Amino acid sequence: MKTSDSHRKKHVGIWWVCNGEVLKYSQDVNAIQSIDGWKDVDVSHFDYWQKMSHKYDGLSGADYTAFPRGRILFNEQSKTFTVYGDKKFLQANDNKNLVLNAFGLLGSRVNVVHDRHYEQACGLLDEGWDKL
Repeated sequence: MKTSDSHRKKHVGIWWVCNGEVLKYSQDVNAIQSIDGWKDVDVSHFDYWQKMSHKYDGLSGADYTAFPRGRILFNEQSKTFTVYGDKKFLQANDNKNLVLNAFGLLGSRVNVVHDRHYEQACGLLDEGWDKL
């Protein structure tokens, strides 16, 4: 039996999309202690990539910035999830919904924030480092 989106556990964490698949480290939002009104996982993309990338064909040796990535946090005051990521990637509804579904957030209150920190390395190189 499929669980409806409204009854799925909602998660916060970090994510990548590689070959149409969401790779993530996440935790149930209800299992995380709030810090200054925000819930987030205490894991960096760099550290987690080092632990998990060798488990997937084609990712071993790839840089963690080579794929679309981001982070999802929860604000206790507004009861809203914030999705941080690459602007070009998250503008496409299919991409955004892929990430939201992986974290159990379809139908939830969500803000999407475009953060240059999460832009793909190849895109930054194309623009030039001097523009950062």
